[in-house]
Amino acid sequence: MLHECCKCCLFYCICCGFGINISYSLNLFSDYETKSRHKRLSLGLEYQRSNFSAHVNSYYPTSHRKDIGDSTEEASAGYDLKVTGQMPYLPWAKIKGTRYHWDEKQGSDIKGTIFGVKVDLTPSIDVEFGTEKSNIADRASYMRLTTQFPLKDNESFTNFSIDSKPFRNAGIVNLTDLNPVERSNKIRVEKVSAGSKIILGAYNATTVGANCMLYNASGVAVKGGSGITTTNGRVNLPYVKLSKNSLYYSVCKDGSYVDEATGITTNAPTLRSAVVYSGGDLVLVASPLSEIAYRMANTAAGNLSVIKEKIAAANDTVAAAFGLGNTDVIATIPTDLNIAVAQNDNSGRFGLILAAISQMSENSADTSPNATIKALINNLEGMVVAAKVLLKGVR
Repeated sequence: MLHECCKCCLFYCICCGFGINISYSLNLFSDYETKSRHKRLSLGLEYQRSNFSAHVNSYYPTSHRKDIGDSTEEASAGYDLKVTGQMPYLPWAKIKGTRYHWDEKQGSDIKGTIFGVKVDLTPSIDVEFGTEKSNIADRASYMRLTTQFPLKDNESFTNFSIDSKPFRNAGIVNLTDLNPVERSNKIRVEKVSAGSKIILGAYNATTVGANCMLYNASGVAVKGGSGITTTNGRVNLPYVKLSKNSLYYSVCKDGSYVDEATGITTNAPTLRSAVVYSGGDLVLVASPLSEIAYRMANTAAGNLSVIKEKIAAANDTVAAAFGLGNTDVIATIPTDLNIAVAQNDNSGRFGLILAAISQMSENSADTSPNATIKALINNLEGMVVAAKVLLKGVR
C-alpha cells in the first residue's frame, strides 16, 4: 500500500510517498543570509528507508554579487549527493558518504568528499565523526553532536549490542519517523574581486570589437579573463584573481580601428602583451609595440619560462628604441589622435608613435599591419645587434 502527501509552506515544499518501509520526497528551499543579503534556492530529491537513505540537492543562487567591505562576493551554484547506510550487525551506527561540487567563477571548481560514521546515542541524540577532503584543502577530521527537540518520551541510551542479522528492517515508515532534510544550509560564496582593477586593451589606434583573452604562465586561459573591447578599446575583468610574480599575457584578435594615416577602417591584427604581475591593479595594453616586445622575448619557440625572464627587458628596450624613455608601454593607454590632440605626456607620446607606425605602413605600402610589425622587428633587431658589436669593439 502506498500513501502520498504534499505539504508546502513559505520556505519549503515537500511531496512524498510512503510504502511499507520506504519514503521518497521532493524538497524546495529558499535560503537568505541577513548580513550579506545573499539568496539561494535549492531543489532536493530524497529516498529513505529504515536502513538506507539517499539525498541529491542542487543549489541555485538568486542574488547578484554583493560588495562586502573591500571585496565583492557572489553566491555559488553547486550540488551534493549524500548516501547513508546501516553498518552491518550494528543497527545503531550508520556509514555516511557525501560528494559535493561548487561552481567557481575565478579559480577551479571546488570538489570534495566526506566520509563519516553516525552513532545513535539515544533516539533523539546522535554523534557523527569523520573526515573531509577537497581539491582546495588537505584532509581534515570533524565531529558533530546533534540533538532533536522535543526529546521523545521515555528516552534511554542505546544498547550498543551486536545484532544477529547484518541488516534489520525496522518495519513501516511513518511520517513521524522521518529524519530532517539532508542539505547544505550555509550559502557558499566566492570572492570575485579583491579590489584590484584588471583591464585589457587593444590599440593600433583604439580597436573596437577585439576579442581579448588573458593567459597564465602555463598558457592556460584565466577563468573570467576574456571580453570584447568597447569603443574605448578596453575590457574590464571584474572576476579575475591573479598570482603575484607570475607571467600573464593577453592575446587580442579581430576587431577594427580607424587608421590614423588613411582614415580607413582597418581590420586589426592579432596583438600580444605580456608582463610579470607584481600585484595591485593591472592594465595590459596590446599594441604594435607590445607585440614587438613579445616577439623579441620569445626566443625559445614559445617557452613561457624564457618569455617570463626576458619580457621586462624587451618592453623597456622597445620603449627606448621608439623614443618613449621610461614610459610603460604595457600599462599606458595611448591617446587616439583620431579623436583627441596629443599632449606632452606619456599617453600623448605613445599615441604619436602609433600614428607614426600607421604612417610608416602607408608610406611603405605594406600589405597589412602585420607586415609593418615584422619590418619594425627586423629593423630593431638589427639595431640591437649593431649596438652589441659596437660595445664589443669598444671593450
